[in-house]
Parts: sequence; structure tokens; C-alpha cells
Amino acid sequence: MMEPEFLKDVVVQVGIAFEVITNTARDCKIDLIALTTRGKTGLKHMLMGNTAERLARHVPCPVLVVRKREHEFA
Repeated sequence: MMEPEFLKDVVVQVGIAFEVITNTARDCKIDLIALTTRGKTGLKHMLMGNTAERLARHVPCPVLVVRKREHEFA
């Protein structure tokens, strides 16, 4: 659960993820983008690209990418 002060400016938009996030980050002067990755590999990654990778190269702020946990270690 996030603290309420972090949720004071919520933006919901529709469009191509990379373009919408890049434009919003630039327009709103975002400090950090944090997102998860689904981990596409091979042909899907080559043809469709990777939103997290494209964001890291083009947005004007740092990008924190968190990969889904694949294994549970006890």
C-alpha cells in the first residue's frame, strides 16, 4: 500500500504506452518512473520491443525497472 502523499497526482491516459509515458514524463516534469516488466524474450521482444527498454532510453528522468519474481526461495 502506498502512502497517500504519493498518490496526490494520479494521471490516467489511453494510448501507446511508450509514447504516453514519455510525453507525460516530459510535460509533468516527472522525477522517477518505476514499472515492472513482463520479460518478453526472443521473437516477441525483437518485433514488439520492450516498453521499459524504450523508456529508459528516451524519457528525461531515471527509470526503475522491477522484474517479476521467478522463484520462491525459502
